[in-house]
Order: sequence, then structure tokens, then C-alpha cells
Amino acid sequence: MRIPEEDQIEKLLTSIVFLAESMERDRISPEELSSVLHLRSPLSLGQIPDGRLFIAIPREQIELFIGRDRIDIRDLSGNKPGRKPTAKIAIELLDWLKAKWRAVGFNYELIFSVPSGEKAGEFIVKNFLLSLEHLKDKIPISGAGIRLFYRKEHKKYTLVIEPRRREETAEGIYINVNIHRDKSELNNKEVERLSTVSSLQEDFVKEYEGILDVLKML
Repeated sequence: MRIPEEDQIEKLLTSIVFLAESMERDRISPEELSSVLHLRSPLSLGQIPDGRLFIAIPREQIELFIGRDRIDIRDLSGNKPGRKPTAKIAIELLDWLKAKWRAVGFNYELIFSVPSGEKAGEFIVKNFLLSLEHLKDKIPISGAGIRLFYRKEHKKYTLVIEPRRREETAEGIYINVNIHRDKSELNNKEVERLSTVSSLQEDFVKEYEGILDVLKML
């Protein structure tokens, strides 16, 4: 699949998520959190309907969601992964919450324009679902979306390619990627490596670049 240059790909959201076996700390105040994360910019704290804590750091364009067994650090800046301290915040939160993690995930939500100028739905049908072409006389297919699953090195990948906002006439293609790793499938050395800021950040950037390579191969 022909995709634009990296700087022309819109990053809606990138995030690091840790699933936890347990968390010892259950009370959080903005003052404590600012101190733990060494933040100079103000933050706001609230609770969403499902019970998770929501923390916004407007100046950094980062949002945190903390649930009973889940820590989700989202970068909404639109920058390439690695430009914001996503991994640093994730590890510092884990340590402060005294959380023992059981899985880690990376998420990337991207948008780019259809290179050929076609509508996104038509582009996906022509590039991925040629077998549907013969049905057009019977079923007026105007678009499609696909979901791919694959595994590499103890990592489970879920890749979604569909028209933006699921509207087949949209001009943008929406990409949603989740990369999941279970701690139980990793050796001790890899667990220790992923528990450090530098290695977590390195993997976060490397996996993003790898996804761009996969999209080019499709």
C-alpha cells in the first residue's frame, strides 16, 4: 500500500498501556502526582463513568487513565512517538502505584489521505478485497474495512484499516494498531528490560516505525 511520507501522516493518538496484577496505592492527588512525575505544568484530575481516574496534562498534551488493573498513558500531541515522555510517565506511575504488571501494550491511531485521490472505502476494496469486485453487479459495495491479526516474537498485533469515521466516502484512511505482550510469555531479562524507561521508549518508537514498514508492504 502506497502511504505518504511520515511527516504527512496524522497521529491522532499513541499510547502505552500496562495491565496490572495488583496496585497497592488507591488514592491519588494532583499534588502528589505532579511531584512524582516531576511536572512543572499544572494538571487536572477527575473520574469518568466507568470508575477510572482521568488526569490531563494540557501543556504536554498527555492524558492518563488509571483503573483498578490498568494504566493508560496517551500522547495527543500529534508528534512522532518518542518526542513526549510517555514511557517515563508509564514507568514512574507503575513504581509509585506499586503495581505489578502482567501485560504491556502499544497503541497507534493514524490518519492519512488516500494517495490516489479516491474515496477511502473504494481504495480499500481495490487494494485488499479484489475478490469482492465480481459481486458489484449483485451487491453495490461502496467500501470496506479490514482487520489483520499476526504474531511476532511473543507480540500479538491487531491492525485495523478502514475509512475515517467508518464512512466509505471519507477521504482519509484510519489506521488503528494494538501490540500486546503478556509478561508470562517473556523471560526475566525481557521483563526487566521493558521495566526501564529507555528500553520501553526505544520499543515504542521501533514498533511505530515497524508498522509503517508493514503498511508499505501491504
